[in-house]
Amino acid sequence: MVLCLTGIIVTSAGLRSVNAQRRPRCYMAAMVIWFVSVGIELMSLLAFPIKFLEEISEQAEVHWHFGWGYWVGWASAIFIFVSGLLLVIDKDAEELVYREITSKKKQLGSNEETEAV
Repeated sequence: MVLCLTGIIVTSAGLRSVNAQRRPRCYMAAMVIWFVSVGIELMSLLAFPIKFLEEISEQAEVHWHFGWGYWVGWASAIFIFVSGLLLVIDKDAEELVYREITSKKKQLGSNEETEAV
């Protein structure tokens, strides 16, 4: 949970940054934090049923099921992974748009100069 909150803060800092060198560093740090968070969560989600089965096999009770909290954990792992994946996909989109606008402005500027001559 702490890693998820840290990922949200770092991603927000990257989105708010106007510095072109700081934004990719924030995005990269946020991606690492998101994926480490997913890894830790998946380890706990996989270790829980294994340890539970070991403990319950020693007792006579064999009928059991997972509660809603376990499924919420899986859903949150999926959402965290998707948010990290979307950050990977979108990390260079703003820089590409900025480059296209800049190059188009340069082309328009050179066309206006040739028309004025």
